[in-house]
Amino acid sequence: EYVDGHDLSKEIFPGNKLSESQVTQLLIDILEVLAFVHDNNIIHRDVKAQNLMRRHSDGKIVLIDFGTVKEINKLKGNSQDLTNASVIVGTHGYMPIEQLGGYPKLCSDVYAVGMLGIYALTGIKPKDLPKDPDTFEVIWQDKVSVSPQLANLLDKMVCSNFKERYQTAGEALQALQIPLLKPTTPTVSLAPGLSSASLPTSFPGLNQRFFISFGVVFSLVFGMIFLLPFFQRRF
Repeated sequence: EYVDGHDLSKEIFPGNKLSESQVTQLLIDILEVLAFVHDNNIIHRDVKAQNLMRRHSDGKIVLIDFGTVKEINKLKGNSQDLTNASVIVGTHGYMPIEQLGGYPKLCSDVYAVGMLGIYALTGIKPKDLPKDPDTFEVIWQDKVSVSPQLANLLDKMVCSNFKERYQTAGEALQALQIPLLKPTTPTVSLAPGLSSASLPTSFPGLNQRFFISFGVVFSLVFGMIFLLPFFQRRF
């Protein structure tokens, strides 16, 4: 099917750094599409900017080039399919270790999306990013300022050990959307001279003692007012 649009290499290219909000939305758009693919037990194996089109009519992301996909249920079928699976397919920089070894998994696509996100943030091609020689983890956080939430999410997406990654696009998408769905704490206006430190923090413990103390003080004050006329008449 012809897609009237442009591929993401027009938006993500060397030297161009997208904002964190732009990259977050981009990851959501890509993972939503890839989650549908993974739900059908299909590994794309070549997720990259050139295989992601932005449709001009509505701005939606379309994943293309399904000539290299592998169906998981077929990989578990016969020896010929398993032999075909060992053929390395993908693009250097976007392929994790297990895919380079000929054993792609759903989380291999998650790795590729994570690398694309890092590329969009840093403006550096995935194949040009350095790796830790001991752990093989991608070194990228020193090249861009980003929130800890997004940094941790991307690190988990591109973890060298596939067992420690999000296992599907759906899992990564859910993790990415949790901060967006988290309710914000309502703002409380305090009276002049009253600080938040003077407010009780919980009803079961501190508030109970607060109200008991208040009741004792109130009783003493009320008693003094009630007994004052009696003392005045007596003395």
